[in-house]
Amino acid sequence: MGVFRKLEVKSHYDEAAHGVVVDINADDGWFIVPLPLVTSGSSGSGYSLMLVSGNMFHRAETLFLRGTIGPDNRSAIAAIDKGNWRMVTQVSNADYTEKQYADGAYNTLGATPDTTKVGQPVNRYTRSTEESKIAISRKLNDSHTIGVSFSMAKFDLKARMSPLKDEPGRHNMIGLKYAYTHEGNGGISQQGGGMGVVFGLGLSDLDDRVNKRKNIGNLQVLEFNAMSAGGLSGSQYDYSIIQTAWRGVWEFNRHDKLAFRVSGSKGWSLPFTQLIPTGADVGLRGQYRREWRGTEGIGGTVSFSHFLNRNKRGILAVEPFAESAWVWNDGNRYNQSGAGINFYYQFWRFPMPLGLSYTWSFADKDGMISMAAGFAFGK
Repeated sequence: MGVFRKLEVKSHYDEAAHGVVVDINADDGWFIVPLPLVTSGSSGSGYSLMLVSGNMFHRAETLFLRGTIGPDNRSAIAAIDKGNWRMVTQVSNADYTEKQYADGAYNTLGATPDTTKVGQPVNRYTRSTEESKIAISRKLNDSHTIGVSFSMAKFDLKARMSPLKDEPGRHNMIGLKYAYTHEGNGGISQQGGGMGVVFGLGLSDLDDRVNKRKNIGNLQVLEFNAMSAGGLSGSQYDYSIIQTAWRGVWEFNRHDKLAFRVSGSKGWSLPFTQLIPTGADVGLRGQYRREWRGTEGIGGTVSFSHFLNRNKRGILAVEPFAESAWVWNDGNRYNQSGAGINFYYQFWRFPMPLGLSYTWSFADKDGMISMAAGFAFGK
């Protein structure tokens, strides 16, 4: 369905065949498009160039390339989707000032917390990171997906203070991933799509996305990810991490959606640079200036998407959410909780939303705004 501009299904009774003949008329297409991206914020400007192509060989394949240069990070990624297979390769490096505070928190990448609210940092150093990764996954059927990955990384902590220790060696990891997907009553309707929608591809089911549902659809995804360093990976450090996550979405007759996400991570013998932060690894989706880190964590988010307007041009939505996460480290427990709201408009023929996102941190009594302008979000 993602490559068709138009899809018509007709049937008629054929006396010679003594049965019903079904005629399917499908009109597909292909595209290749470069997309420049620009972001700006208090930490500086960032620039990115994406190259996306789809169905060039009329095999429903998708190719994706992107290079990014930011004020404190650089990255490149290449991906291909073909049938039930997906392969992703990426390289990145970052150099930024990391700050540690008296309550055990650290600033997030590129963020500058307000010292009048959180106090002066007790430790400050430059964190340099070089990472590369390749991941391959295969969808076995509508329910089961498996994947493998291999990553390499090096970290450098410059001008650090005790008790932090430098980690000059290689951090290589082998990962295994499994995902189980269940859709009830036809699942949930698509809200966005790939770049092909700019050219009309993948919109053959647009009427179903706009018209009212006859029932309550749902989507549930259970994920399990195990990663290990040392041994066969060639890592100079020996540690392991297990992550689990569950996501459930219920779509009502007017396409409003209620969503839950719960996630947990557990590590063994983790070095400092591998500690689990109070972010996406433990189920959070908001933007925060600070994070806490530990050897294990759990968290979750609840959100509700209400569509103020939904027609064949696009959708206007408001989406409040609330979330909380905990991590444990050396017998101490840390919490990050917050709430926020997303307000955006999305054209069916434009795959990225235009709008605003706001997150309020209950821990820091501070908020962050993310804005969508053109093809990119900026803080």
